Amino acid sequence: MNYIQELNAFYDRLETNPLSSSAIALWHALMSVNNKAGWIEEFAVAASVLCMKSGLKDSMFKKARNELSQKGYIQFKSRGGNQSALYKMTSLWSQYDHTGVHSSVHNGIRNGVHSSVPLLNKTKLNNHNPHHAHTREENPISVYEQEIGRFTDMIRDNMLDWLGGEYFDEPDGIMIAAIREAAVHEKRSWSYVERVLQACLRENVRTVAQFEEKKQAFQARKQQEQAKPKHRHLHVVRNEEPKEKPVVEREPIDLLEMGG
Repeated sequence: MNYIQELNAFYDRLETNPLSSSAIALWHALMSVNNKAGWIEEFAVAASVLCMKSGLKDSMFKKARNELSQKGYIQFKSRGGNQSALYKMTSLWSQYDHTGVHSSVHNGIRNGVHSSVPLLNKTKLNNHNPHHAHTREENPISVYEQEIGRFTDMIRDNMLDWLGGEYFDEPDGIMIAAIREAAVHEKRSWSYVERVLQACLRENVRTVAQFEEKKQAFQARKQQEQAKPKHRHLHVVRNEEPKEKPVVEREPIDLLEMGG
């Protein structure tokens, strides 16, 4: 299961199969737990943990869980005693219509929801960045959790806006490159990742290859500047008679012009 693909399919499915805000919050909580569990087919999690992650009270939690089950988003099985319920997440991406109306996303049409953004496959990404080759397909969320840290709901929403905003031709690749740039410079925060993304917009960097080219060009300029010899300037001091400075009447300083 791929986190980004499932998120995109989830929001697209909401158009025709809407959920209450409580059910949406619970779905995200379950996805977060399953992500940390390594996307296993069936997992157990305590109701108290899901209530904490989703911000729901017990009564609302049960209603939201039943809603997700009845509408085909999850399957769950309660167990007796103090045992936690077992959950299975329905893969929405596998049910996703990759043709027809959803192809409009690739033509630049957004219908007021997070558009579906295809992930770069591992071969394409690794060709651009051989230092970070992996044996499995990467996605920005898992890379963020590995390189930066805790992935909050606010960061998720901001990341989805960047990924679905058609700012880049390779949004997943640029996002991953920005995350790793933050990690390399020990600036492990979402705010720094956004600064890198904003710099990409200013420099019209839209692909991973362009990102790497800009980075290499910057490093080359930096090395050239460091290699330049530093010249010492000798100042000759002459003994001259001090000249009397003329008195000049000055206008009052405008604080607005001075930025005050």
